[in-house]
Amino acid sequence: MSGIPTAARETAPVRPQAERRPAPAGRDARPVPATVISDWSVLSPYGLGVEPFTEGVRARRAVVPRLNLEVWPGPSELACLIPGFSVTEALGSRGTRTMDRLTGITVATLSALLEPYGTSRPPLADGPERIGLVLGTGSGSVQSTMDFTRDSLTGAQPFYVDPALFPNTVMNRAAGASAIWHGLKGPNATLAGGPLTGLQALRYAARLRERGHGEVMLCGAVEEYSVQRAWLDWHARGPGRRDVPVAEGCAMFLLEDTASAERHGRRPRAEILSARFSACGGPGELRPALARLVRLALAEAGVEPDEVRVT
Repeated sequence: MSGIPTAARETAPVRPQAERRPAPAGRDARPVPATVISDWSVLSPYGLGVEPFTEGVRARRAVVPRLNLEVWPGPSELACLIPGFSVTEALGSRGTRTMDRLTGITVATLSALLEPYGTSRPPLADGPERIGLVLGTGSGSVQSTMDFTRDSLTGAQPFYVDPALFPNTVMNRAAGASAIWHGLKGPNATLAGGPLTGLQALRYAARLRERGHGEVMLCGAVEEYSVQRAWLDWHARGPGRRDVPVAEGCAMFLLEDTASAERHGRRPRAEILSARFSACGGPGELRPALARLVRLALAEAGVEPDEVRVT
């Protein structure tokens, strides 16, 4: 799979060609309002919240703490964990007894994003059924899957397992539990796309909104650190790339159109101009596939190559 980063820009000034997109094929001919990002939250190795993440990225500060191998007996003592994160400390003991780390990180990140839109502020949308969630992840919780499988193989009988832990083995556990926790009743989806899964989730969520399946879409990506994941990653990378530390974290974005943001008292921060993905047959086809995607993304965004920059 090859892809390019999602094209986005600050919303002021707004270019006329980016304000509205053509209606999807087979639907009403009216143009579709552009998707904007109006809020976000993050839990990362820099700390809990947007401020430490923003400061760390701007300062280009490295975060590679040393692990206690007696607690985390993985292949390396180096890993990028969310500092001090605990599911029960972040969310409390109620409803978290069987919640794995991946789900806890997701729910906590969404809590940070949604907390300002409680009873004292304008609501997130015109109803919970108008709020959807799209989550990207590598493969869900590797630890939960491997632990549950081990219990089935080592127990007196294969079915002597804790059924309360089974939901953690399903890839969409974090998205489903987050929707239940926060009362979200709109579309709910989980995508697995490796390093590009966050961009895929962003594009998928924007398309759901633009096709009328929700007024507000929450989207992001999450990974947890676990000993099992660290060992799998160590074996998959091979000898030449094993010095790169495994990391965990979660980022969430609030997607809507400008009218929805203004109606609920939010300020659009960026527009989603384009996101393109395509399959290619092998390494020899990667360059032409990427060039094609870049041309399509620029045309869809309505910008020229010299207008693109990395900040």
